[in-house]
Amino acid sequence: MDEDSAVLVCTVGGSHQPVLTALKARHWQRVVFVCSAATPESRSSATMITDAVEIAGSEARPGQRLPPIPEHARLRPGSWEIVEVLPDDPDRAFGKLLDRLQRLKSEGAPIVADYTGGTKSMSAALFLAALHVGAEIQLVTGQRVDLIRVTDLTERETTVRTLRVAARSEFQRLATGWSRYAYQEAAEGFDRLRSDLNEARLGRDELARFNRAQELSSAFAAWDRFDHKAAAGCLRRYKEREIGGRSDWFELASTLGGNAPWSALHLRDLWHNAQRCAVRGRYDDAIARLYRLWEAIAQWLLRVDFRIDTKVIKTGLKTSWELYLHLRGEGSPAEFWRRRAQVGGIDGSEIELIEKRLSLRNQSILAHGWNTISESGWKTLSGWTKTGLLDVLASEAERLGEPHELPQLPTALPAL
Repeated sequence: MDEDSAVLVCTVGGSHQPVLTALKARHWQRVVFVCSAATPESRSSATMITDAVEIAGSEARPGQRLPPIPEHARLRPGSWEIVEVLPDDPDRAFGKLLDRLQRLKSEGAPIVADYTGGTKSMSAALFLAALHVGAEIQLVTGQRVDLIRVTDLTERETTVRTLRVAARSEFQRLATGWSRYAYQEAAEGFDRLRSDLNEARLGRDELARFNRAQELSSAFAAWDRFDHKAAAGCLRRYKEREIGGRSDWFELASTLGGNAPWSALHLRDLWHNAQRCAVRGRYDDAIARLYRLWEAIAQWLLRVDFRIDTKVIKTGLKTSWELYLHLRGEGSPAEFWRRRAQVGGIDGSEIELIEKRLSLRNQSILAHGWNTISESGWKTLSGWTKTGLLDVLASEAERLGEPHELPQLPTALPAL
């Protein structure tokens, strides 16, 4: 670290000696003194910075009044500042210190946080804020002859190792991302952490835990982008492990990753994929998948019932359904498309109203328009899908003897 460019942020309270030790360890570009605000029960520790250092007398020595800390440490005028926090409110102190540290970090200077002085709440708040922004953390220690204080003039600054603390905190943050299906973010984050831990030569068990988290996140990230073969490859080692209440993820991924044409199981997987997009607020992506699902159900039925390969005979959404209904005018598909419905005040059968249903999708940036899909738009079309075409999918899969039940991907990283 370039010592001339570093900023020291230190808590102040109790003895002035640890603060002086930290100040004299380097030449600091700037110093931020974190002081306790005055309360009805106590005065502010900022007086040690702005007025004087008061040392109470004892039987062994008389009381002393020393110059304020900046003067004692010969700090340049304008090179230091005071941030006051409540002495026993770690939550508010953390918020205030985090804001100040983030501003310092945005200015580009390295930050060293010394949490030796002040109340326990102040120290805890600075430690956590420093950990959050990735600042170097140090503590002033020394010889002790009792459990009360360090012996004067024996103080020395010591860098505090925080890799494990930071890694555990980041591990939990990344694991929480599973709740919103952020598998790719988790996989990339666990991979970075794994590299850091490898360099630090931490224990085998710790590394193995991060390896497992990275592999499982990579598995479901691949699944989420329809790369079921890659997902199965990652899940092979975990086919006996229960994840999200199930232990058949490897078998399901292997089935979906087969070379056969799309089945009812693939169609159900597409529906789940659309739902995951919606959970992440990506409604245009979600609607694009719904459109593909509506089309793919018709193309699946044309293939399994009439051996019509829509890769050869190109048919879109409406044409595919019209062709299928012409060839098979009975069953659940016919019942669904001929049922009466109303859209925008217009009555008609579902097949007659399909263009009206598609108007919202067609205006999307991912279709033919320039608008973005809102949450309400997603709910409208997903609700129509859930109460109609998914029922058709289920009944036709059962008629054909195809499996169609498929769970949504897990929302919690399993205990590792």
